[in-house]
Amino acid sequence: MIGFAAGETLDVGSWSGRSLGGFVYLVTAGSLLAFTAYAWLLHNAPISTVATYAFVNPVVAVLLGWWLLSEELTAAMLVGAVAIVASVALVVRTERYGEPAPEEVH
Repeated sequence: MIGFAAGETLDVGSWSGRSLGGFVYLVTAGSLLAFTAYAWLLHNAPISTVATYAFVNPVVAVLLGWWLLSEELTAAMLVGAVAIVASVALVVRTERYGEPAPEEVH
């Protein structure tokens, strides 16, 4: 709405089949499927484990960009990715083998 108020227009004629296909994919896989999986996890896994997706998603995005689109992957990015994955693994392992999370105590 802000875009239209600022004078931007929507040029439907410039949409390609590829862009529409990408949009449909993002709506179905990126929204419906991912949200369904996330909601299922919320009911079937500890919340602290489920929350780790927010940390792992950027790592996956960077690696997919490097692999599929030949984007630059620097040493700093790799160090950051390793730190993120190691931290998430530590959270999951600690929860699994340590004391139960507060939401699991009955």
